[in-house]
Amino acid sequence: MNSFAEKLVAGATAPSASVELPLGDKVRCVLVHEFLSASECEALIEATEQCGFASAGSDYPSSYRDNDRIVADDPALAGRLFERLKHCALRMPRLGTVIDEDGWRPVGINERLRFCRYRPGTQFRAHQDGVHHRQHQQSRLTFMIYLNDDAFSGGETVFFEGRSAAMSNRDSTLRLRPRKGSLIVFDHTLWHAGALVDAGQKYVMRSDLMYEPQQSLHVDGPFQPGHRGYVWALADLGDRGLASAGRDATIRLWDREGRCLGQLDGHTQSILGLVDVAPGELVSHSRDRTVRHWSLATGKSRLVGTSDSAVLSSAKLGAGRFVTGAADGRVTVWNLATGATDRRQAHACWVWAIAPTAKGGFATASEDGTVRLWQPEERDCVQVLDLGRPLRTLASWIDANGSVTLAVGDLDGAVHLLATEPMLALLDCLAAHDGPVRRVRFEARHMLLTCGEDGFVKRWNLPSRQGVSIGSHDNFATDVLPTRSGGWISCGYDGRILVHGDKG
Repeated sequence: MNSFAEKLVAGATAPSASVELPLGDKVRCVLVHEFLSASECEALIEATEQCGFASAGSDYPSSYRDNDRIVADDPALAGRLFERLKHCALRMPRLGTVIDEDGWRPVGINERLRFCRYRPGTQFRAHQDGVHHRQHQQSRLTFMIYLNDDAFSGGETVFFEGRSAAMSNRDSTLRLRPRKGSLIVFDHTLWHAGALVDAGQKYVMRSDLMYEPQQSLHVDGPFQPGHRGYVWALADLGDRGLASAGRDATIRLWDREGRCLGQLDGHTQSILGLVDVAPGELVSHSRDRTVRHWSLATGKSRLVGTSDSAVLSSAKLGAGRFVTGAADGRVTVWNLATGATDRRQAHACWVWAIAPTAKGGFATASEDGTVRLWQPEERDCVQVLDLGRPLRTLASWIDANGSVTLAVGDLDGAVHLLATEPMLALLDCLAAHDGPVRRVRFEARHMLLTCGEDGFVKRWNLPSRQGVSIGSHDNFATDVLPTRSGGWISCGYDGRILVHGDKG
């Protein structure tokens, strides 16, 4: 089959199609019932089952989503859906009210269609949908069609009042029961979840409504022009300034005042992390399953190696060595000078973070809830501590005498402080964020910086266990660095790189 579009009747719109505003007329959320006919929905389910679903586990952790899916680049289907949407909007003014937005013109449906199948026990936890960026376009609204309704129990679409309610999974404003053939279009910024399917199988088709701005989106100021979409990570380049890595598959180089010095292109998907391995040299790793080594002088890179799954984390070990962790639970130690690699199965899944320890060793933190210590001459981990919750970030502080303190952030918003000598042990636990902790960094021996999915950037005095908010983002905060003039620079899912409290 060349396109799923052949499963739709060309130009058809059911005469009984109707519109509902499930969250009221003040919120950009609209349901179009019978947008697809029952027979079209059944034909799409049959076609996708024949095509074959795959687990999303190689791209997303099970603590976030655990459904099966098909990602189909299908311009013909996207075009047919958009024509039907425009036809409906002409007949249904309330639909047009949601779609229309001052300063933006709707131009199509994102041709990257995602068909999702939820089996018993699977769900999609609370989140906001990401913006899909192109050179002169971006998505503004989620476009999703329910393909069945009576073949499963559970599986409601749950909307929340805001970020705090979503992070705690309480105080939902609406639990929407899927209805076969209904289209739901809603603002990407709405917090929502796909509730647990109790029995049967639920099917949906999801995409985005794409828009063109009707005037330039250029913004003046530091760290502009910014990335198109999420900014995942920052790296301090010393006298050369800093680097940022984005969902747009680019690395941006900046001076200390936020002036753009250049852009590095070479990856094809989100760049999830950066390591300053030597003066004028940078290593990057990506969802495209590659690791690249960059010369900042030339802007050129070479492929260091590939992975069987997304490369999620990295750390510099010294002597030309660095280590990466991947979604399949494996870690790889790379030697840039010799080209040698040492790969081992470190965890059952998702190595979210790595930090150096003493004597060329390193620590890893994983979705499996464990922190593990490794030494270069040992194949097996030398110590392990199970913290009982999925872990998302890790940082180390190494004293002059070689003693190491670890800070570990988890899915529930806690930061665990660990000693590594004489044994790996829990020292204390801080309730740091209302939602998963995205980044921990030591600013000094007794000062810790944290970023959370609650959007806040915080600074913690470890002796007093007291923290203060030093900044915030409109979406998840993903990384933070201290500046040389007493402030901090952070980045987040809102696509912004922000300066906080800078005295310079």
